[in-house]
Amino acid sequence: MRDRTREVGVFAAGLVAGVVLALLLPIVISKISGLVPDSDDPLDYVTVVDPTAPISPRLSAVAKRLDLSTDVDWRATLLERSTVVSRRSTLTPAALKALEKSVTVPDAEQFELLGVVSNLDSPKSVRTNGAFYMVALSRQAPAETWLREDHRIFADDAMEKTRVTYQAGALIFYYAPVGTADYSQAIRRYVGEVVRCPRDTSACPE
Repeated sequence: MRDRTREVGVFAAGLVAGVVLALLLPIVISKISGLVPDSDDPLDYVTVVDPTAPISPRLSAVAKRLDLSTDVDWRATLLERSTVVSRRSTLTPAALKALEKSVTVPDAEQFELLGVVSNLDSPKSVRTNGAFYMVALSRQAPAETWLREDHRIFADDAMEKTRVTYQAGALIFYYAPVGTADYSQAIRRYVGEVVRCPRDTSACPE
């Protein structure tokens, strides 16, 4: 009789524990879900420094500021589509074809490509500083479309695996710290300066 009573007690305790667990489990799951980032966000790999700025950046200034802001000789090259009849465009099909051996370049017409800045044509710079690549599009909308498509950027596996991505309006910056020095923090500061001072190379206040 005592054994029967003990069995009933164990069964009842188990039943109560099961009911309590069933009530608490959804609450626990919801709490955990609130702490875990949404992995379905197609832009979760992008650090958005500013969603809209800079407005009308001068790409020659943006390119020159890279060395000035980071205090590093990147030996980066600017390829730019000229909007001035008297000035020759450096964003030529031949130049793009050469660049595409190292990185993925947005379609010039579909994404309204204005220019690119990269140090990938300088192996010495890449070995020392890492790989830098910036894409300048004409508007924020094609920039977000490009980012959402999440293309493979660097042809080199080590670069692609370690790259970080920043967005500042219609400018997209990629950096892979594959050199002897890691300039990730310097690049982040540089992007912030481009947002605040996009048209000149003078000292940029915080």
